[in-house]
Amino acid sequence: MDVTALLLVAFIVAAVAVNFWREVLFTLLVCSIAAVMAAGHMLLQLMGG
Repeated sequence: MDVTALLLVAFIVAAVAVNFWREVLFTLLVCSIAAVMAAGHMLLQLMGG
């Protein structure tokens, strides 16, 4: 296996990993925003708003 093929494989693996983590982070971000909004809504209702 020569250096070019090795670099190509490494590049593909890195691209897949970055894409995967971006999806995960985006999902976590959306979930946390939704949780904060839900908590704020519940707090408003508890305060009688």
